[in-house]
Amino acid sequence: MLTPMLYLAYALLATAVFSYLLFPGQRMKAFILARMNTLVPQLSVTAQDVGIGFPLSLELENITWLVEGNPVMTSNRLTIKPGIFSLVQKKKNRFRH
Repeated sequence: MLTPMLYLAYALLATAVFSYLLFPGQRMKAFILARMNTLVPQLSVTAQDVGIGFPLSLELENITWLVEGNPVMTSNRLTIKPGIFSLVQKKKNRFRH
């Protein structure tokens, strides 16, 4: 009984480590920033780095918000988390304030 539990723990640990090490940060950063810039055309967003957080979140660092080329706001960190049931809903792109 102990052996299957060890295999399961090893598989979960290996998945977590490789997900963290091989995370496609630059691709995700390009996708997120392009998506944010298309939602509000007057707004331009830039970020220095992107990483993964626990549980199931993306963390953007050193974000600059620009309106028509003029910096409006800077943020040290922005965390993007999906809602608990958003992955199984039919309706997508819902934002909570």
